[in-house]
Amino acid sequence: MFEFISTFVMNNLLGIAGVAGIGGLLSWLLNKYVDKDAFGKRLDAWMLANAGYVEAVPMGLGKTVTANIAKWPFVGAAWNKVIEPYLILFVDLLLKLAVWFVMTVINGFKKGLMSDNTNFANQSKTEAAKANKLFPDK
Repeated sequence: MFEFISTFVMNNLLGIAGVAGIGGLLSWLLNKYVDKDAFGKRLDAWMLANAGYVEAVPMGLGKTVTANIAKWPFVGAAWNKVIEPYLILFVDLLLKLAVWFVMTVINGFKKGLMSDNTNFANQSKTEAAKANKLFPDK
């Protein structure tokens, strides 16, 4: 097993070093030249502005499904009154569960990354960042 790992690392050493170097360079450039607060606000605005485009395809799919199932001989009579509301409720709850799970995983990962930084426990993010000099003042 150790021989396999050492062979893999030695055969891919330049690639590993290159990815690490490019990642370090990219991280340095982002910390130096990107205003994180302004970037976050721009990203939020972009997501709100483009939500309609992202939503259009699933909405068309949902319209197609409900229009076609309503025409079925045995299910069609009960589709709009009985089955569809429960399906909508199920999809809504499934989505909420998925979002909760993803956000919990991300928050847990974030807390794990910050676990060795004692300043983060009692300070806000910006105060801790200034205290740790993660983001130099411009």
